[in-house]
Amino acid sequence: MIFSEQITPFMQLPREKYLTEVAQFDEFFGSVELFSSGRDALLRALKQASTAKSKIFIPDYFCPWIIKSIRESFGERLLLYADYPNNPTVDFNSLNPQPTDIVVAVNFFGTRDMQIWADWKISNSQVVLIGDFSHCPFSMQANCDIFDYVFASLRKTLPLCDGGYLRSKHHNPNKMFCNAGEISEFATNYALSSMLANVDYQSAENFYYNAEMRLNAKRNVSRISFYSKQMLAKLDFDTMWDARKKVFTTFENLLDKNRGFQILKNSKTFNSDNFSIFCPTLYFDDVSLRDIAYARLGEVGVLPSIYWSAKFLESEKAKAVASRMMTISVDFRHNESDAMKLADILNNI
Repeated sequence: MIFSEQITPFMQLPREKYLTEVAQFDEFFGSVELFSSGRDALLRALKQASTAKSKIFIPDYFCPWIIKSIRESFGERLLLYADYPNNPTVDFNSLNPQPTDIVVAVNFFGTRDMQIWADWKISNSQVVLIGDFSHCPFSMQANCDIFDYVFASLRKTLPLCDGGYLRSKHHNPNKMFCNAGEISEFATNYALSSMLANVDYQSAENFYYNAEMRLNAKRNVSRISFYSKQMLAKLDFDTMWDARKKVFTTFENLLDKNRGFQILKNSKTFNSDNFSIFCPTLYFDDVSLRDIAYARLGEVGVLPSIYWSAKFLESEKAKAVASRMMTISVDFRHNESDAMKLADILNNI
């Protein structure tokens, strides 16, 4: 099956059609600290916000490599609470922080209405609340009216080899982290693999995974590269997110609603904020159906993402949810014809 561009979670470096001569989000990027990754931004926020006794609460459905990294620094002060993307809200009974403790709240796949955290914060005003918007970094909800800090990865939604930002309502951006730095080792590998992908995507995949492994092994906080910072001033964000919405909407409209899976979506934010949109993420009725769908897509060269492999998650509930989920990385790189083909495959599993 032929797609306009391969459907994989790894993006090539930006092509001319994604660029503009008029800088967008210029003011935004001038008001944040910029790091090589979202996890570096989170580690920076934790360093600023934590006291010697602060406990850190993170959803048990969360990147296991970041949990490992935080645990290395904070040990038993890291605690997990119950929050899953297939539910519209958090199990707040599993979350019992004390004043000066830190809670990381995640907008999973751009589908969560974060007003639930605004309501929770009213009675927990002394708790430091950090918002993770890595799947929708420019969402209207990603503001510091609700959160003490907001951070996001930029690599999950943009064709960049590195990048993440941090905003705070308590600290002005540090000039050092407003400037770019030397490119990190993982980002170098990512950039090289992106160039190789133009010639041989299959071979490039190995380098992509190698870049991810190097990122997981990285322990120092580093700045965004000069390349990615310069590229942020050239990307056409409006065009990219308009394309995302068009592809997402076409895919959703063509899906058979009775095939044993649902597409995760927050209609409120989806209809009012283009920048809340990520990639189509499906939650299946059972594990076997998810695995069949994954295999069928693989047969036509589509590589879905699993957030995250159940074997690396800690809680049984998180493992169960992850084993029934799948994200299809169809986005601004693709068109409505691609969305139609994907929907047809899934409707026939």
